[in-house]
Amino acid sequence: MDFLGGGQLSTKIGSIRFYSLNNGHKISIKYSKYYENTEPPFWYGITPSTLEKYREQKITHLSFITGSEGLVEVPFEIFEKYVNEANTTLNPDGTVKHYHVFIKNKPSHMLYTNQTTEVWDVEKYFFPNESA
Repeated sequence: MDFLGGGQLSTKIGSIRFYSLNNGHKISIKYSKYYENTEPPFWYGITPSTLEKYREQKITHLSFITGSEGLVEVPFEIFEKYVNEANTTLNPDGTVKHYHVFIKNKPSHMLYTNQTTEVWDVEKYFFPNESA
């Protein structure tokens, strides 16, 4: 919370926590460790039901913790565009089991799907961990 100017927990639905920040943003937070031998080095999974909860709670941003390096606070409208292009794992019936969210950190922070698909540069939303 300190990275983002402070705030407090506003709602918890199951294991999903929603926070109201002092700057007016309503966020949820996802975490990925740094995967040293993969490119991109940060990856997250989001289920369709979690995505629907984000929509129901009207979050303004989704905050992705990038290991110990910091976090990327992605405006939800950008994330909505990204998730339409994201790679997925499917259930046996063909429905989406979960969306794969990848963040590259070089040359800048970007939401990434694969080499042939658009990337979303999110460097301006990156908050470095100054104590790392």
